[in-house]
Amino acid sequence: MRNRHPPRFEPVKILLPCYLSAPISNANILWGGAATALLGATLAEWQRKRAEEEMAVAGRMRGARRTKP
Repeated sequence: MRNRHPPRFEPVKILLPCYLSAPISNANILWGGAATALLGATLAEWQRKRAEEEMAVAGRMRGARRTKP
């Protein structure tokens, strides 16, 4: 879906020649990929644990409501 409104500002393109001229080795690409995969796996694990904790808290709250007179 395209934006119906024109942008308020033109995007700024900043070129950093010191970074663009340095070659990227295969080892650096592999390390970056491994770091990205590790970060993704860690975030997924944290999200899973949080969802489990929220479900446990919700279950305790439901149980507490049923036991009250």
